Amino acid sequence: MADLDPARIPELDARLSTLAPVDRLRWAYETFGARAGIGTSFQPAGVVILHLAKTAGLPIQAFTLNTGLLFPETLEFKAKLEAHLGIKVEEVLPAQTVEQQAAQHGAELWKRDPEKCCELRKVDSLGKKLFDLDLWITGMRRDQSAERSVTPLLSLAARPDNSDVWKLNPLVDWSRDQVWAYLKEHGLPHNVLHDRGYRSIGCLHCTPAHLRWRRTRRPLARLRKEGMRPPHAHEERVGRLAVSGWRIGKPPQSPNHPSSLSPSSPNRQPLTANRFPLSLQPLCAPNRQPLTANHLPSACPATPKTTT
Repeated sequence: MADLDPARIPELDARLSTLAPVDRLRWAYETFGARAGIGTSFQPAGVVILHLAKTAGLPIQAFTLNTGLLFPETLEFKAKLEAHLGIKVEEVLPAQTVEQQAAQHGAELWKRDPEKCCELRKVDSLGKKLFDLDLWITGMRRDQSAERSVTPLLSLAARPDNSDVWKLNPLVDWSRDQVWAYLKEHGLPHNVLHDRGYRSIGCLHCTPAHLRWRRTRRPLARLRKEGMRPPHAHEERVGRLAVSGWRIGKPPQSPNHPSSLSPSSPNRQPLTANRFPLSLQPLCAPNRQPLTANHLPSACPATPKTTT
């Protein structure tokens, strides 16, 4: 892997923005080699990225978070897509099976504490996988919401130990129509659940077809106070928590604690995937994207100066 200086992010982002998505992926493989990886939940944008890499002869590894609670249709689609493209998508599994989790935390944790379930079955799995990567490739796009309209093409994300991992969104400037047009043009399959009203597809128990926010035990007013909001129906997501725009972890213990660095820091926004209690705070730095299980952004207003 090339020794990239995070200070070069604006320069690299500007250069990559002039390239087609396939050339962005080519840069990713030439720069990071086997340490680059495509994370996918088999949404349409992910299918496009996998097809671009395959047809360009770029052997970039691909992975998905198999929570053990995915729709049967999603697992069937995974097998269908692998056969269609002639690839293998690694399944990253949680530390516990669903049965083991039930024995420790009680049955159907997703009903009683969906955030905890998501943490155990997605957040921790993603954090574990990011230690195998130097570049994490996702299908995030700016047209998915007003907040995502400022999503960078290239940025930094955080592993659970707060070390850096690069993040590339090669379709960030594509529209939803472009994504679906590409699937049609190239005869690519899609998950049949999209034909049944699912705009985005995650776990079986937490992804209603209408994608309305399913309230947890915490009142909506408290969610808003903590900086969390219900997702827009048109956003792609793989669970309940945000990958772009939120920090998940314990509150800072002191001004010198790594997680207390200013949200306005240009290149360094720390994040850990600690156990509960959760603290969700907006992160608006352009170059550091936080790690959680999902793809919901936060609004990024001008960050006021903080005093210590």
